[in-house]
Formats: sequence, C-alpha cells, structure tokens
Amino acid sequence: MKEADPTIRILVFDECEMRAAAFEALCGGRLDVTGARVNGAWLIDGFTFHRYPNGKEFTREDVVLRSHVDIRDQGRALVAMMKKADAQHGRTGDARLRWALTEVNVTYANPDREVDGFGNVSFLGGQFLAEVFGIGMQLEAFTVAPWCISETDRVETDFGCLGLPPAFLPRSSYHHTRMMARHMVGRFVASSTNNPHVKSIATRSDRALVVMILNESVDRGLDYAIVGRGGAASTKPLVVTVDAPLSASHAGRLPAQTTLMLVLDVEGKPLLQYTYGLDHNRRHLPPEVHQF
Repeated sequence: MKEADPTIRILVFDECEMRAAAFEALCGGRLDVTGARVNGAWLIDGFTFHRYPNGKEFTREDVVLRSHVDIRDQGRALVAMMKKADAQHGRTGDARLRWALTEVNVTYANPDREVDGFGNVSFLGGQFLAEVFGIGMQLEAFTVAPWCISETDRVETDFGCLGLPPAFLPRSSYHHTRMMARHMVGRFVASSTNNPHVKSIATRSDRALVVMILNESVDRGLDYAIVGRGGAASTKPLVVTVDAPLSASHAGRLPAQTTLMLVLDVEGKPLLQYTYGLDHNRRHLPPEVHQF
C-alpha cells in the first residue's frame, strides 16, 4: 500500500485488547516495525486496539468507577511505548506514531439491555462512551470508534447507537456522540470534579469553552458550579474545575442520571445548555436545548 501511495496512513494491528507484550515487540522491540520505510515513507503510522472492559458479570459501579480507568491506563501505556519508539527512530511532527481505539463499548457480552441498566444500550452506556471520547481527546487518539451503529441480527451483538428495526430510534450513545461532535472542537482542556460519580470533559476554541458534566449517580442530584483556573472557591456541593481562565463561575442544578453540556463564551458566560437525562432516553426524546 505504501508503494502505491506513500501518503496514506497505516495503523496496526487491531488487537482485541492492548496486550502490552505483543505491542512492545512491534513498537521498538524485537519485532520492531516503527523504523521501517517503504517508498520514502514510514511503513506504519501507529497502533490500534479494541477494548470492552466488562464481560458477562459486572456491576454499575464497575462501569462508573473502573471501566474508563481501564481504557485510560491502556491508552497511556501504548502512548508511552510509541513515544520511546519515536525517540528511537527520530519520528517527529506529523511523523509521530498515533494510536486509535477501533472498537469500544461497555461490555462484549451484552447481559443487560435495559435503558435503566448499565449495559451497552443503557443511558449510562452513552455516558460511558462520552467518557471514552474524552480519553481519546486527552491522549490525542487518531480515532475512537464505538461498536456499533446498528447490529440487530442477534441479541448478543445489539450494541448499536441506533435501536431495533424498523424505527432505529437513537439511543443514549447516539445523543452523547452527537452533542460532542456538534460543539466539542478546538483543543482538549483538563477538568475535574469533586465527586467520583460525576465526570467532566472540556474543550476550548477561539470562540467557546464547552463543558460536559455527566452525573452517573442513580439518585443524587447536585447543585454545581463551574470554576476556572485560579478562580474563587465555591460552596456548591459539586464543583467542576476547568483549566481555563474564567472571569466568572457558572452555577446550576444537575439532576441524577443526567448529562449537561454547556457552551460558554471565552469569558465563561453561558450561551447554550443541553440537558439529556434518563427520562429523555426512556421516552426517545433528544436533549433539551436552552439558549441564554
């Protein structure tokens, strides 16, 4: 392929998980392919793997507290390997090795297909995929590709962001993906919350700061405040800290099992708010959009 077109990008080898020993061998190790060239171009441009962090038996707490950590740790380990190989072979700039997550979802076994549950097609499943997109942005992934759009030939593989035929109704994973794709542009911005059951993802462009807050608690709604770097402390129960200078904080209420996405101007003034919760998902409704 590189002989035919040296400008294409080739990522290998789509392993079913990030098996460190196998990747280390190919990425700077005894079977190293990262230094090879063909037709004046690097033979390969990066590495890919799949990850379904849960199987047939797992809990909601596994999804909320551990599954995203598993994927972040594997992504970081692969990025560290590639940085060593880049240094070894002098790969810089656009020639740096890239990584991609080419299949991902909550579980490979699909034991729970309830909207109120914690499997692939649940409301929480959509929040989980949003977290994984955030990890991809943080670690500069080439792509993050959930499995799948729709695969309804058997129950075991009904993971899709679109539901069953003939209606193919959008699921939580679809709406979370759509919200992020529409507004989360520019560069990834570090953010954090003071509650392990609430996650945050942020991006910043020349025109807007976008903050997504995911309340994964079953029954606890919280008053929140978004504060910027070096901003005044907040007394709200939930504090979302964003590594960006904001002239003012923004406060509101975040219900249980609900995702808010706020589009703020560069100073922190709210422009748009998307609200998408479990009840929207149950009734097949899209996120509510409020313009300030």
